[in-house]
Amino acid sequence: MIAARQKAYLDAMNIPVWVLRSTAEASNSACAVQLGPGSGQVLLLCASREHSAGKLASDIARALRIEPVWGWPVDDPSCPLLAESVGERLFTHIVVFGSDAELSGFGGPASELLGSAAVIRAPAMPDLRQSAAERRKLWAQLCQHSLAGPRSPAG
Repeated sequence: MIAARQKAYLDAMNIPVWVLRSTAEASNSACAVQLGPGSGQVLLLCASREHSAGKLASDIARALRIEPVWGWPVDDPSCPLLAESVGERLFTHIVVFGSDAELSGFGGPASELLGSAAVIRAPAMPDLRQSAAERRKLWAQLCQHSLAGPRSPAG
């Protein structure tokens, strides 16, 4: 901790002092996330539970090289926050389906990194369902991050 005298000196020169924020203060705008079954290192984050249960969601999960975990926002204080889930489950990638407005409960626009996980922005599930161009865009993003693509032969 910085001494009071040093802080006063820095304040007099208009030099801001970095202060460690508590976890609750840092993530007060984020909401809780409900995780579905699975133990993979990829979190597929959609706007609702229903979006993770359809045929399109199954196709996306099968296209990945590793088993994904689906997640969605909930208003349940007993569920962990997204950042906590990333740390506890050791996710390496988070694929966020939807616009910032649809996922505003996660604290605003997604950055490129959350903890140790790379964040990949993807079209919303309804858009993917209706547009082949959006599905191709998703496939390109997944391949770019080595999450999908041709599998090597076993053996």
